[in-house]
Amino acid sequence: RDCLLSRGLGDVYKRQSLHNLKQMAATHNFLMENELLDLDKLDAAVESSRKALSEARESLRGIEQTIADKKNLRKVVSDYRRTRPTIEEHKKLKGKKAETYYRANEADFIIYEATLRQLKVLAPGKKLPAISKLNTEIEALISEKNAAYNTYRTAKAEYEQLATAKRNAEQILHGTPSRQKKHEQER
Repeated sequence: RDCLLSRGLGDVYKRQSLHNLKQMAATHNFLMENELLDLDKLDAAVESSRKALSEARESLRGIEQTIADKKNLRKVVSDYRRTRPTIEEHKKLKGKKAETYYRANEADFIIYEATLRQLKVLAPGKKLPAISKLNTEIEALISEKNAAYNTYRTAKAEYEQLATAKRNAEQILHGTPSRQKKHEQER
């Protein structure tokens, strides 16, 4: 591939507006500072940055999913513990009293059954975790998420900077058609 300096930038500069000139100069300076004047190196840097961004995004999504799972487990455990006394009270009753009690507290029975099904999926064969322990785990995960988000933001900014530099470098190398040429092409 061509080195950016090996191309005659003078001709390109003459055809560009002042804004484009400034943009090209900034791109050229960025590429020189980062030793990315060779397009192969620039492509490799962009690809490496894209992979780092993708990994940071996946890490962030994984942490967010774990937080959602923990919050769901906390809600299920809370609902189970809230409805459990109603079920225990019902077991003590017999006959019409039990039937009347069931009708009066039917919503709690439905919630209890649903929480039992969810607990079999979320925590099969395990002892119910304490709500305070779940809260501590969620807080730790939120701190981890914040750190991962900072990493993600940094990786995203780096990728965007490199991708923009690559687009600008390609534009410098290949030039852009003038407005008149674009207009003629549209006809």
